[in-house]
Amino acid sequence: MSEEFVEAQNLNSSFLYIGHGVIDPDICEEFIKMWELAEYTEITYPVESNKNIVECVNEEENDRLKYVDHMNRDIYSIGESNPHFEMVEEVIRPLLPLTHDLDEITYMSIIGYPANTAMPMHQDDADSADTATLVVPLNDDFRGGDFMIDDHVIKPYTGSMIVFNNCVNRFHGVNPVIMGERFSLCVWFTNPEQQAEHGGTEMPTGYVSMDEDSDRLPETNEDRIARLEEDSTTEQEGRKKFNSVIIND
Repeated sequence: MSEEFVEAQNLNSSFLYIGHGVIDPDICEEFIKMWELAEYTEITYPVESNKNIVECVNEEENDRLKYVDHMNRDIYSIGESNPHFEMVEEVIRPLLPLTHDLDEITYMSIIGYPANTAMPMHQDDADSADTATLVVPLNDDFRGGDFMIDDHVIKPYTGSMIVFNNCVNRFHGVNPVIMGERFSLCVWFTNPEQQAEHGGTEMPTGYVSMDEDSDRLPETNEDRIARLEEDSTTEQEGRKKFNSVIIND
């Protein structure tokens, strides 16, 4: 285990970052309030067992959908058109490790786990272009509900950040909540090259997206790495809060 921040640029490496007390508890409470204020949408589950529930609504509804899933979890979906998307990204982006697996946020959810609910060990299959997942426990006044990945069992402390890549290949889940209710923020990531490989918007290798009316030249990967290395002192201090780093080549 290393106590120093480690930069992982190799998409073929499997990494796991664990940081305790990275996000302020007051911010975690604000995220829970977002979940509380969101209105539930009544959803009829699809007959096809392999069809995701969010496929049953239009894109705008999907970006702000709150529903109870088939495992009795209360899920508040936050897509790009949802104002909460930008609010959450502003909080987490400066704190994330520097790796291309976290280049772009595709989706996020705030999930409530009532007592007697869990998430069995699984591999993410909502989008094959997903490259990494972030899990932020928003409270810890409950019993049970430990996070599991590979052969690790992680106690969910308020404001911790658990970041891992290769989420479509690595098994992870949540142990049953025994008492109370567990809240967590989950964020999924991709990178432009991975999106292009899986039918997303095709982009030239080595470039990031830019607006058509922008007069800026496209940014190469080398330029981007140099820019990221010039992050503010505040951002670097935030990143150094990761106190456990596991990288498997």
